[in-house]
Amino acid sequence: MSDLIDQSTLDADLQAIQERSESLPWYRRPRKLRRQVTATLALTALSAVVLFGGLSYYASDDLLRQGANDQLNSVAESRSVQIEAGTNRLVSTVAVLAADLGITNALVEFDTAFAELDEPISPRQQLRLDEVYDEQVVEPINSSGLATIDTDDLQPTSDAGRWVQYHVLPDADSDLSSYGAAMEANDPFLTSMADAIGATDLLLISAATGDVVYTSGKGIDLGSNLVNGAFADSVLGRLINDDLGRVRSGRGVFSDFEIYLPGGGEPALFAAAAVRDGTEIVGAVAVKIPVAAINAITTERMNWDSMGLDGGESYVVSDELILQSVSREWIEDPASYLEAVEDPEERRLIEIFGSPVGIQTVDTEAVREAFLGEQFSGRTTNFLGQDTFTSATLIDVPGADWVAVTDVPVERAREPVNDFLRQMLIVALIVIPIAGFIGFWIARLLSRPIEPSVAAARSVADGERHLDLPPLGNDEFGDLGRRLTRMAAALELQESALSDEFERKRQMMLSVLPPHLVGDDGAVAGTGNEIDIATAISITIDSDELDLDPEELSELVTGLSSIGDRLVSEHRLERIRVAADRALYVAGVGVDDVGARTAVDFVHSVLTALDGVAEATGVSAPVHIGVSTGAVATGVLSSGSLTFGAWGEPVRRALAIGAMSSSGQVLFDASTYDVLDEPDDLEPVDGLIDLDGQSMVVYSLALSARSHG
Repeated sequence: MSDLIDQSTLDADLQAIQERSESLPWYRRPRKLRRQVTATLALTALSAVVLFGGLSYYASDDLLRQGANDQLNSVAESRSVQIEAGTNRLVSTVAVLAADLGITNALVEFDTAFAELDEPISPRQQLRLDEVYDEQVVEPINSSGLATIDTDDLQPTSDAGRWVQYHVLPDADSDLSSYGAAMEANDPFLTSMADAIGATDLLLISAATGDVVYTSGKGIDLGSNLVNGAFADSVLGRLINDDLGRVRSGRGVFSDFEIYLPGGGEPALFAAAAVRDGTEIVGAVAVKIPVAAINAITTERMNWDSMGLDGGESYVVSDELILQSVSREWIEDPASYLEAVEDPEERRLIEIFGSPVGIQTVDTEAVREAFLGEQFSGRTTNFLGQDTFTSATLIDVPGADWVAVTDVPVERAREPVNDFLRQMLIVALIVIPIAGFIGFWIARLLSRPIEPSVAAARSVADGERHLDLPPLGNDEFGDLGRRLTRMAAALELQESALSDEFERKRQMMLSVLPPHLVGDDGAVAGTGNEIDIATAISITIDSDELDLDPEELSELVTGLSSIGDRLVSEHRLERIRVAADRALYVAGVGVDDVGARTAVDFVHSVLTALDGVAEATGVSAPVHIGVSTGAVATGVLSSGSLTFGAWGEPVRRALAIGAMSSSGQVLFDASTYDVLDEPDDLEPVDGLIDLDGQSMVVYSLALSARSHG
């Protein structure tokens, strides 16, 4: 059984395909059907999850932004209304307080009594007052770093103011003046009024002089003049001097939270209203609003989430870009808040007073646009550097320019989307293994019937032509197996026919070419080569010496040619060309030896065969034989038909000395003799032979050797 058609070529092609496959990237290499189906279904499931999840994510993200803005705007609008309402309630409460007859009477009584105090305090009393200032006011303020002050910077300049301050100190001398009487009569009432509205201090200011004639908190602002005294430029002083006179009857005014030295430097906010006696403004009542009161309004008593601010907050900012209400971040995580504060001085003051209100700068895009009269709504960065959805708008607060800000961290707002992504990831982790398992199961069902056909195809590729397939079904896989069986049988027939054809072609080529130039398939395996040393043999029949008719001569030549062909095969010589009466042979082509000894043996055999022909036919063929050794070039000649040729000096010399030989004589040139290393069967010829004008020594086959051969 022959192999496949050009099996070596097929094997080389298969090897090349394998190498090319292995050189490909892993994702392009051929895969088994099971892996392909499994991977396809898994990738399909993954693609579906990713596509659905991606589209849903982007849709959700867009809806989130729109929904967050809409929700934030709604909450911000609601918070602005509530903050306005809450602050206006505080202002209205102060206005109602100012209209109270008891407040009016107390202010008139204190103002009258304060004006009667024109006697300075004694040096002893002044010393005592100085001690109180140094211990309770100056030292705490200086140590905090808020300012560098001394007692004279803060004390009232009037005798009345110092007198009043001294007599409200603990352990001070009894006050038997009219002011003391007014204090005894009105202080309980005024203190209770302050407590009732949640104020930490209630102050009465004279319209005629600007003196603070009463404080429920008994601070160092008592007796101070808000027109030209130490606190004229304080938040309270500006409120009374700049805003109080501009409000209409029955309304109060609001200040910002600012650092207030009489309160120990802690930020303070005041609400004030004019006090009238009939139509005459006799003074003003001012209340110190604690931070907690404003925080209760802005934070809905720390119930941010109930306001629709899940993770967000609302706060107020003054036109000086200072925070006016507490931040949620400060309440929930003071350490993180402080880390976000960029200004070291602000960070220090916040730590001292335990609150960012009145200290923290809020200089953001949202706040600035709101103060320009443009409501801000969108994504931005808040004063703590957080990425937020923010809404900011101006609010109407008498005497103050405030912006209400509502923001929600984007990260917090995106939690529903992030939850969705986590859910999609969980779905993918569940679906993909299931899809892979289903794919593997389907692939197994699909590949099981085709596996025998695949194995059969491999056997055919390996040269097997008799396939042993299991029972085949009526589906496509069964049809594939049957076709493979028929293909193997057809290949066997084709290979057999081609093998016979190759052999016929090979034998035909061997008839004209040397074996080493003929391939197994009968094709020319080479065109020849350069041979360093070979031996050429020229044999010529001298037909002129024969008295034969053409037919007899043809028979003789044909017989001698047959003998030559037989002897060429026996001695492994190559026939160069054949004429009617001449033949040329080369020994040493396609073999390992140089051919000289082979040539001698061949000549012996030829002579012996001629003797046999002479005995059988009675005709002695006159032959002339020449032998020469040297470098020879061989090649395949094609001119309609293929022939094998040889060129070189040995060929020319063999023909020449053969022509010079006598009938039946065999002449060897010196090169052949030298190669044979002085053989006994060759003997020199007397005299020299001229070849192309050059004399050369030749040798002849000894008679004894011929007889022996």
